[in-house]
Amino acid sequence: MDNFLFGYRKGEVGPGGEIKIEWRCKKLRQGQMADVELWFHGKYQHYEDVSVWDGEPTEYPEFSGNPFGGG
Repeated sequence: MDNFLFGYRKGEVGPGGEIKIEWRCKKLRQGQMADVELWFHGKYQHYEDVSVWDGEPTEYPEFSGNPFGGG
């Protein structure tokens, strides 16, 4: 295994129910790796970078309504 990623909850919850997740990143070979903090939006199954997040979840109109089409 060259890479190891371990994600865990930080305990913080955003105003819309987002959960802060920290990904601990390790690498056995050359190359720089860094730990990453992200907000997880369960409603959208989407992550957003903590450093650029403005507190408002990103809206995805293409995923609203019927998941099988038809609006």
